[in-house]
Amino acid sequence: MSPRVVPSVPSAPRVAASAASPKPTGPARAALSLGVVALLAYGLAFALDAGGAVAFWFLGLVTGVLAVVFGAVGAGRARRAGGPGRGMSVAGLVCGVVGLVGGLAVLVVGFVLAVEEEDAGGGATHEYHAQASSGAASGPHAAPR
Repeated sequence: MSPRVVPSVPSAPRVAASAASPKPTGPARAALSLGVVALLAYGLAFALDAGGAVAFWFLGLVTGVLAVVFGAVGAGRARRAGGPGRGMSVAGLVCGVVGLVGGLAVLVVGFVLAVEEEDAGGGATHEYHAQASSGAASGPHAAPR
């Protein structure tokens, strides 16, 4: 038996994979990454106590602002370059904006809770001082009659 010879057929020239599917630019990747970190930070800020919430709120604020900036830069570059990374830039921009809105929500909720706590504790103190100034004080520090 003799070996069978298959005639070679010329194939189409190979194109590099990077030329076939353009990769997103650096700002697009940074925007999406920072936007996701901002969302996670604000989610953790809602879930943790006051000390941890402040740390994650600050982290979310910084990463949210950076995500918006990098998203805008990446979208501009993608528009000029013909499209690579535009979707990723817009997604990072949206995540950054949602993260900033979440940060404002954490700030408002924290402020409201702090004011309510101060009113609950401060209200009784104000009543005590008002009674003491009128001479009708009662309580552990009131002078006996």
